[in-house]
Amino acid sequence: MDPILLKNSSKYLAENCIRAIIVPSFFPSIAYSVVMGGLAVALLEKYKRQNRFLPYLYFGVTALLYALSKVFTIIFSHEERNMKDDSIDDITHENVLYGALLIDSLASYFLIFALFSLIDKWIRYGLKRCQYLSTTYIRVLSAFFSFVPLTLTLVGDGILITETKKNTEKGDLVKIALSLKLVGAIFYIILTMIYFILLNVYSWPACISINIADRMGSPFEADKKNFWYSMKCLFIIGILTLLRHVYNVYIVAAVIINGPFWDTTTHIALVFINGVLLMLVVYILNLSRIKEELTNVRWMRVMKLSDTDPSLSLLL
Repeated sequence: MDPILLKNSSKYLAENCIRAIIVPSFFPSIAYSVVMGGLAVALLEKYKRQNRFLPYLYFGVTALLYALSKVFTIIFSHEERNMKDDSIDDITHENVLYGALLIDSLASYFLIFALFSLIDKWIRYGLKRCQYLSTTYIRVLSAFFSFVPLTLTLVGDGILITETKKNTEKGDLVKIALSLKLVGAIFYIILTMIYFILLNVYSWPACISINIADRMGSPFEADKKNFWYSMKCLFIIGILTLLRHVYNVYIVAAVIINGPFWDTTTHIALVFINGVLLMLVVYILNLSRIKEELTNVRWMRVMKLSDTDPSLSLLL
């Protein structure tokens, strides 16, 4: 499919907005769907091998949804390339494009849910914190708050799709739909920033405890390596996830401000390359290590530091 939008933008406004958001390119979508589909299978297989470590399951489902979304755009692009100009009003083939839009929105929900599932495992099992709360406390909260932007996004998608079926589209409704999608995308960024806040809040006490234990000659050297490995995993995955949500905000905001446009370069960089890199990192890194308890942290809680060095107790 040539990188162009439909002519007569006033008639095909909603349709062009969807095309601008999805960017249905043929050959890049084939490569992306094959790689992402393979990573999805690998992550789901690793979920079974790693004693059903849930973050692998959620990331695997996310990768599968992203791959399925691009399969839909491949079908759309193939049919679009074979269409004649006089049959442009026949939009039955565009249903797969709308399906790609909805699946893409659903994938964003699972992506943020996977992120919070990961930090939940680290806090509860690696750091042994929040033990007085329910085992599903963070996951339930993240699922609830993630459902808010998902609802906004799906409602916006529904309005856009409905407008494409009409002979005369209402520009105000299209703008409302895009605004709902923009609010949903911003909400996902806020949730991702909350993830980084949790990472910072819970990592500092552990870091201080490990440093104090090191000053006292603690023999638990393995804890330091595992702690920094877990921090590296959580930070890298969080950054890559943030970049995807930033793109969602960028593309919707740009369409609202400038109207429908075609931005293949940014789409390939922040959707194709970033998406593959994210799932590849999740697969390569041993995320189950974040469940390994930091013995130093637990040891520091039961030691009476004031008996050995009173100045150290002030840091706890």
